[in-house]
Amino acid sequence: LPKVSTRKCPICLLVLRKPSQVECCGRVFCTGCLQRALRDSDDRCPMCNARAPRMFTDQNFRRILAGFRVYCVHRSRGEGERGCQWTGELRQLGSHLNPNQNQKGCLFVNVTCSLCGETMKRSSLSQHQESDCPKRSYSCPHCYIQSNYNNIVNSHLGKCPYYPCRCPHCDLMTERCE
Repeated sequence: LPKVSTRKCPICLLVLRKPSQVECCGRVFCTGCLQRALRDSDDRCPMCNARAPRMFTDQNFRRILAGFRVYCVHRSRGEGERGCQWTGELRQLGSHLNPNQNQKGCLFVNVTCSLCGETMKRSSLSQHQESDCPKRSYSCPHCYIQSNYNNIVNSHLGKCPYYPCRCPHCDLMTERCE
């Protein structure tokens, strides 16, 4: 395996993302970092200053990096702090963090409720959609018509023909339609 220092981009100093190598000096950079550096430096290599260096995707390095064991970015950092316990290969991290997988993956990643659009941690999504979401499916408890919670509570109950009402003459509880 390459040394730890060669796993890092010499520009951003982070683990290489989409590694590209320049032919002039053989150094490896993040593709995005290298493209920005070339654009900002009159098309010169950021390491050896060669003019208009040819670059290519370093597939071997990419394969090596993809196999590194990594922690989830949402892991706990301190004593008593809750966080994700996932570890896996770098190539699996993207699917673990994917916010589009509603119930699978990291419980600490932010996801969007498909019903109302609210953003929350994936660990809260199930509870939200079952009990708290204003757009969750809901039935009127009196006539059993089906709609979303907001429509039933804010609109339908005020005109539901089976809503219990107190008779103004005898104080007896009766359905609105009677």
